[in-house]
Amino acid sequence: MRSDFKSPTRSVNLTKLESLNLSWNNLTGEIPQQLAQLTFLSSFDVSHNQLWGPIPRRSQFDTFGTRSFAMNKGLCGSSLPNKCTKVGNKLPLPPSLFEEKNEDSPFDFYCKVVLIGVRGWFSIWHCARELDH
Repeated sequence: MRSDFKSPTRSVNLTKLESLNLSWNNLTGEIPQQLAQLTFLSSFDVSHNQLWGPIPRRSQFDTFGTRSFAMNKGLCGSSLPNKCTKVGNKLPLPPSLFEEKNEDSPFDFYCKVVLIGVRGWFSIWHCARELDH
């Protein structure tokens, strides 16, 4: 289940908010620029989502480390490895949500090792059996 990242700052008074952790929430979209108005925000984490676009600039967001935005391939900003570059007057399109991930999990790795081992032992067993006949 994915959820668009929409800013609640218009309907709720959050101006005194000091900490906001939205990590691991399957959020998609851009970080709303209105969040830069949360001037008391000292802790912010949106890591491990599917966010894209520029992080809010010229605000306390400049003080948050890269861990606050980790694992959001489409995010860009001065404090991030991905710098925001414009194509004409627009920022690049967000990465496809259907983009196939090329990252193997540790489980995938161990399954491959086990399958290679089983196939290897089966080949050895089959060859030894043929030599006996």
